[in-house]
Amino acid sequence: MQRKKNSSSNMDYMKQKYDNAEYDSKFCFFKKHKKGYKLRKTRTIYPLIPDYDLVSNKVSTSKYTIITFLPKMLIYQFSKLANVYFLIIGLMQCITTISMSDGKPIMFLPFSVILFISALKEIFEDKKRKDQDNLENSHLVIQREGQNLSQVHSHQLHPGHVIKIMKNEQIPADVILLQSSEESGVCYIETMNLDGESNLKLRLAPIEVQLLSWENFSNIEVQYEAPNKYLYNFNGAMAYDGRFNISIKGINVLLKGSSLKNTEFVYGLVIYTGHETKIMMNSSEPAPKLSSLEKTMNKLIVILFTVQILTCFTSASINYFLTKNMNDSGQLNYLEKDQEHIQQDTILTVLISMGTWMLIFTNFIPISLLVTLEVVKFYQGYNLMREEGQGNISVQSSSLNEELGQINHIFSDKTGTLTLNRMEFKNVCVNGVNYGSNLEIPNQLYKRSSVPNQENKKKVDYVDFDDYEFFKLVESKDQKTIDLLHCIFLCHNVVVEKDHSNNPMLSDDVHYSASSPDELALISFAKLAGYIFKGSKKENGKEYYIIKHQNQIFEYEVLKFFEFNSFRKRVSIIVKNSQGQIQLYCKGADSIIEQRLSEYEFQQQNLSVSKSVTNQYANQGLRTLFLAKKDLSEQEYNQWSEKYSEAERSLQNRDEQVEKLQDSMEKDLNFLGVTAVEDKLQDEVGNTIQSIRDAGIKFWVLTGDKKETAINISHSAQIIDSDTQIIDIDDKNLQLIKQKIRYYFQSVQDNQHVKYSLIISGESFHTIETDQEVSYQFVQLSMMVQSVIGCRFTPSQKKHAVSLVKKHTKRKPTLAIGDGANDVNMILEAHVGVGVKGVEGSQASRASDFSVNEFKQLKELLFDYGRECYRKNSELVLFNFFKNLLLVLPQFWFGAILSLFSGTNLYDPWIYQLFNTIFTALPIVIYALTDREYSKRTLLSNSNFYKQGMKFELFNTQIFIKTLINGLLQSFIIIILSFYCLENTMLDQNGQQSSLSLTGMVSFTIITLYANLKIITFSNTFSFISVLGIFLSISFYILSYYIMTDATYAQNNPLWESFTIIFGNLRIVMTILLACSLLFLLDLSYQRFSHFLYDQSINSYSKIYSKLSGDFTETSSSSKEVRVELSGKSKKIDNYYKFSGSINGDQL
Repeated sequence: MQRKKNSSSNMDYMKQKYDNAEYDSKFCFFKKHKKGYKLRKTRTIYPLIPDYDLVSNKVSTSKYTIITFLPKMLIYQFSKLANVYFLIIGLMQCITTISMSDGKPIMFLPFSVILFISALKEIFEDKKRKDQDNLENSHLVIQREGQNLSQVHSHQLHPGHVIKIMKNEQIPADVILLQSSEESGVCYIETMNLDGESNLKLRLAPIEVQLLSWENFSNIEVQYEAPNKYLYNFNGAMAYDGRFNISIKGINVLLKGSSLKNTEFVYGLVIYTGHETKIMMNSSEPAPKLSSLEKTMNKLIVILFTVQILTCFTSASINYFLTKNMNDSGQLNYLEKDQEHIQQDTILTVLISMGTWMLIFTNFIPISLLVTLEVVKFYQGYNLMREEGQGNISVQSSSLNEELGQINHIFSDKTGTLTLNRMEFKNVCVNGVNYGSNLEIPNQLYKRSSVPNQENKKKVDYVDFDDYEFFKLVESKDQKTIDLLHCIFLCHNVVVEKDHSNNPMLSDDVHYSASSPDELALISFAKLAGYIFKGSKKENGKEYYIIKHQNQIFEYEVLKFFEFNSFRKRVSIIVKNSQGQIQLYCKGADSIIEQRLSEYEFQQQNLSVSKSVTNQYANQGLRTLFLAKKDLSEQEYNQWSEKYSEAERSLQNRDEQVEKLQDSMEKDLNFLGVTAVEDKLQDEVGNTIQSIRDAGIKFWVLTGDKKETAINISHSAQIIDSDTQIIDIDDKNLQLIKQKIRYYFQSVQDNQHVKYSLIISGESFHTIETDQEVSYQFVQLSMMVQSVIGCRFTPSQKKHAVSLVKKHTKRKPTLAIGDGANDVNMILEAHVGVGVKGVEGSQASRASDFSVNEFKQLKELLFDYGRECYRKNSELVLFNFFKNLLLVLPQFWFGAILSLFSGTNLYDPWIYQLFNTIFTALPIVIYALTDREYSKRTLLSNSNFYKQGMKFELFNTQIFIKTLINGLLQSFIIIILSFYCLENTMLDQNGQQSSLSLTGMVSFTIITLYANLKIITFSNTFSFISVLGIFLSISFYILSYYIMTDATYAQNNPLWESFTIIFGNLRIVMTILLACSLLFLLDLSYQRFSHFLYDQSINSYSKIYSKLSGDFTETSSSSKEVRVELSGKSKKIDNYYKFSGSINGDQL
């Protein structure tokens, strides 16, 4: 491939600077990280000369190909311990010495069904990824070849290609902006798909390149850093035959995933392609989350496996010693010679016997549990998303369904999560005087001004301000007021959407796209005051902001712009007006701006009064900003600008140098005033939070706002009650914080009747994080109060708050909810992350496990969906364990009572393997998808029901042990009834006593029938489909049994014609029915008694009482109708019915 060599002396000089870089003789780039500087090698490309040695733009997010599917899928499946277990069991069945299936691995029959279902799921999910990949790779892109244009598919692009991107098209790869349809070289992009933000962002083409003709482009040499995942940073350099040598930064780069807006077309040089683009390098899947139920279930599986090993070893050992003693006494002379020989080898005998017992206990661990639970969770999430009235709740991680029913801590963002994030400008403070819509202004005052009165005054979106006195200040050209307005209409990154009218500069109808709703409210207020921002333009390499005021156009040259970020908490701009005056305008958080004001300002009463007014704004829940300015001489600016330009070109410590110079400029500022915008609460936020608190969930609000604003919003949102005592921790000193925590801890303990809320600042939290003991004490204190409000918190501190609670509390699931990119880390850190589809974009909702449109939907997500999923999925897991205990343990009892632990198998091995996958799988799945214990209204209005999940009452070790004991007891009843009630009664067609296998099949029949009927004992709603599921499962069993005992089955099999023998004998049939009835009644009695105790504990009617005294509640509609009589009343219901009652007067 053709390569350009060093094309200019300037480029040689640049390479020399690389060569002199610390730590390496090769030219490199340094990127600052927490632990120092990370070395990166550079790349060199030339426009219009593609580098085919670098990766293409082909994207492949699918996991499999036709060739790799089988091996990769199997590797993935066998990375699960349970699947390895069943594989080993199948291989053990091939060993004839211990096999009960004549060396046939019949375990692979159900196991293959499980793997097939899992494979279908993998294929379904991977096909969606593959279709998306094909769509993206086949997208047509316009490429430039010299003076010609041609179309290629996206996957054919390589670094070095120059492509043309049209308006509204997505950027197909990471590119450096070379030229724009705008003469100034500017273009606008939307990064919704990249970072979730919907506002337009400005990008610039280097002016030297914008003016260059195409025949000279191949002489440009571009060097830039290797691919990395940092979205907002880029380091590169561009040189051309000694004419220019410029640095390339993030503002010159268009990233894949963004869309071109407000610009007809641009040309871009492809630099990163395919999986090396920044969006792809940031698209790694987050670490998988497991619900508390799954974690407990996995532990129990390990415990069960351990119990299985010990039981099998013990049984084998007992068998060895019993048979050895009896063999020595001549009682076992019937043993075959080879068997007798084996008996002489203790270890071999025990191992063979243990292997037999392991095969008998195969189903001790439920083979279908994992895939059944996975399928059920998927359809639970699907059902939630398709339900009417759910407001487009999205489920990204259905594996956490039941975790929503066990949340103990909720961490919430404020702006856009609790509030609407639609700001309205409300107040302004100038010269220590408050102006705003809350003032009592007599209507007649409007008649003395050109400003219209309320009946016909001009309306401006995002502004609720009608103070006549302020507009008088504007008309009188009060200097402080005019300076404040200049700060508002100049210091921002608002973009004007393109105006296609004939005279765009003369029109007042402008539409803005802002990086935040606050900016939109502020720029709209300036418009109301008569200063209309009309956008920006570029001339001769300079950028100008255009302002319209009183039908005149004013231009301000933008010299420098310092971006806002969560660490700076301020934004600044340096401009030069038409008179040549240079000024810096700055706005930001009050605590940040105040420490940058000049000494003179601190001596003025204006500042102290304004601070008092600011606190009043905050007490009303308004968001405030301090505004300031600084006049600069041309000499002062030029000296600083020279240092700043050098820092921007630096290839080492660039960010640090730039930050220091910005900081040095933003000092000795003159205070201008305060602005206040209002962000109203979302609908039903207070009611939702009150319900959350009533359930005993600890509620945290973490916001970047100042303390007073956070407290006021917390009162409005019912996070803090009017009679709540505030615990305030706002110190930097560790020892002082430690003393406060201890004091408050004792106070809360001594006054448990008093309600407390904890307020903590970001600075105090940072100090607490540094000490292990203090952080633990802080978390313990937070557990004792009703709510915690964190103010002035950074995005990283939000995440750390969640991780701190997770670290110091056990079995207390956390949930984080937010709407912006700054909430993503918090959402990912929590056990469950919920994103709100808000004004700030979709990044939070895309990173979350569940997403909602409004905060109030969290109540439904927790109290209804989460609680019901926890209840039903807990029952599903316990049922799967129970039915397998019921299947396996009769064989253990038979060995213990009747066969000297010989490991004799009771069941036909083929039918035995179908128990989980065919004969008992359907009813529990239908139950988990359709059952409902209480109506949604009842669950939403009674928070006590939610406490079941918070306290792990429905699935824990204690309940599992009860299930184990229940399985032991009921399996013992089954084996006793099967053998002793049928003694001397099971005769074959020749009048001979039946074989052992026939008796075993009676036990198997009882187990299968009862396992299906048991669903009724814990079901709350009965539908046609649930009854059909039970009927089909039992029918499958009877049909399978009949086929396998028919003449087509080998006649030497013990099951030959056993179906006719069992179901043709009345006493056997009655015994089966008696066993099922007895087990059913015992289980029902125990369960109802347990429910009665629980209902008493929450002071409500029990479900039994509801069934005896309540009416039926119609819960669904269908063509199927059922009529039921109860207590002399009848009501027609459709499809399925539910017993109803009331709790504290609320209808169930």
